[in-house]
Amino acid sequence: MNAQEQPGIGMSPREGFNQQGRSLVASVVGGIATSVIAAGQPLLLPKSADNDVLLLAGDHGGGKLSTPGLVLQGQPGSRVTGLVRFTADTSIRGVLFDSPGHLAALCTLDKNCTVVFAGCRFRKTRLDVGNYVTMTAGCKAHFVGCFFEGTPAAGNVVNNAGLAANLFIIGCSNKTGRLHANVTTIAETT
Repeated sequence: MNAQEQPGIGMSPREGFNQQGRSLVASVVGGIATSVIAAGQPLLLPKSADNDVLLLAGDHGGGKLSTPGLVLQGQPGSRVTGLVRFTADTSIRGVLFDSPGHLAALCTLDKNCTVVFAGCRFRKTRLDVGNYVTMTAGCKAHFVGCFFEGTPAAGNVVNNAGLAANLFIIGCSNKTGRLHANVTTIAETT
């Protein structure tokens, strides 16, 4: 059940409308995330595990994500422009990982973590070299309904140093002209 502000007595129609809008936004955002991060703001998590985070529209930097059970969701118009290093189990939905033209990788996954990417986009420019995603041996990942875009000068799309059985690319689109390394691919279009 969601609690909503009620228009106050003697409130103008505009004030009532604005108050209802704030209530709607609070109920929608509150149902999606425990933390809402504006563009350019640091990722501060309220709990030591199991956080839900919504990235608002705009540019967000990279960093190390080491909090177990993190669910990170991107609002339309949000993009991550720095390297993201995953060291704990994480679920990512609807995030655009976008290189400004100098990143060796958009994401790296350390051993002993599992990361699920759903509906994400990974984009590099022709000035980039290196992999889109680099995985160390011992980590696991699933890419479901993701898009890989751009034409980097060199590198693989997803480069897995571990077992192919630990990495599944399912129902994704690879428009890069580049290959994956050591992955299990199911129904990927080019």
